[in-house]
Amino acid sequence: MLCVFLWAGNTVFARAIHSTVPPITTNFWRWAIALLILLPLSWQEIRKHLPAIRREWFYLTTQAALAISVFNSLLYLAAQTTSSLNIALVNSMGPLMTFLFSWWLLNSPPRLNQIVGLTISFGGLAVVLFGGDPQRLLALEFNRGDLWMSLGVVCWGLYSVRLKQAPLQMPPLTLLSVLVTIGTVLLLPFYLLELSIVGGFVLTVELFGILFYLGLFASVVAFYLWNRGIDLLGPNLTILFQYLLPVFSGLQAWVFLGEPVRNYHVGGALMIFAGFYVALFVRKKL
Repeated sequence: MLCVFLWAGNTVFARAIHSTVPPITTNFWRWAIALLILLPLSWQEIRKHLPAIRREWFYLTTQAALAISVFNSLLYLAAQTTSSLNIALVNSMGPLMTFLFSWWLLNSPPRLNQIVGLTISFGGLAVVLFGGDPQRLLALEFNRGDLWMSLGVVCWGLYSVRLKQAPLQMPPLTLLSVLVTIGTVLLLPFYLLELSIVGGFVLTVELFGILFYLGLFASVVAFYLWNRGIDLLGPNLTILFQYLLPVFSGLQAWVFLGEPVRNYHVGGALMIFAGFYVALFVRKKL
């Protein structure tokens, strides 16, 4: 839950700086800061595990690309054209992707209560995506940012399930450091390309504080907690906590950004929370 709360701040701050810092630039500096924090803490362990890292380079590179490079770039790209609350709500598609990938890759089908909860929550997500207006569903009117975020959710689901397929054993902080290192390197050419086209940004005290939050709390702390949660609970159970993301994000966006909360936002969030409850706690009855 703490991890999801910290990620809610990520969606809010992504929206807050979307007109100031380009999306790839935001993602690059977020992980560059995280890397500066992680390397002094894990350098000795990384050196110890270098043979395994070289041997499993493909697994590590694809995981870093999915979680560090692609998913978060799509999140910041989505923030250019949609609200932080919508980003959080589209993120609630994560359990669907995780269930499907878990069934396919781990041969671990979801339980009945998880399917029921997922269905309820997905209905709540649809309410928000279509603004409570069924005509938008008939007209297939999608926000471009919502579509970017939906693609990112697919990447995130695949990353989360593949964590249980890790072919190497190393401390969680060391694994995170390796993934952040690779992901930041993969981001570098795209950052330089965006910098040459769009330009940079003016660093202010407020902006530095936001980037530091993204680098430390939304990256180092939250990713460590997420990876550890999957290790202890498995992907199908851990991913369900993502249902709380729109609840935390909506509250933070209302407090810090003054974003309006519509009736359909509240209704959709309640449905998502109801699905979260059913999937996590209604086991014996189902």
